[in-house]
Formats: sequence, structure tokens, C-alpha cells
Amino acid sequence: MAYYARGGSSFFLVKRAKERDIVLFGGDQGPEVLEKGCSAPCVLRTCGPAHLFEGLRPILEARGPAALRPAP
Repeated sequence: MAYYARGGSSFFLVKRAKERDIVLFGGDQGPEVLEKGCSAPCVLRTCGPAHLFEGLRPILEARGPAALRPAP
């Protein structure tokens, strides 16, 4: 969360074994994920790594070029 607070793009990535899916939460959602677990609203829910990267690309592009650079 500190990286996110300094302007960096960060995410919480959760692989759920029972449901066999991958859930992506925004870097600002740490407290909510801690409280609600995977029932918290997510940025992306997908069924595997290939779909994860396909889904992540538009999210990062929407955040602009700064999303791909390291935070100060």
C-alpha cells in the first residue's frame, strides 16, 4: 500500500484454489481485502494466467504511461 500511496501501480493478486480462479484487487484495497477477503469488489477475476495478462493490459493502459514506471 505504501508503493500505491507514492503513485505506483500495485495490485493484490489472489489465486483461489477451490474455485480455480485468479482475483486481482487494486493496491488501495488492502484493508478491504483483509476485512472481506475475496468477496471484496475486485478489479479483475479470471480463470488463468494468460487471461490475467490480457485483462491487466487495458487496466494499465487506462492509467496512462506513468502506470508502467516505478514510483519515486
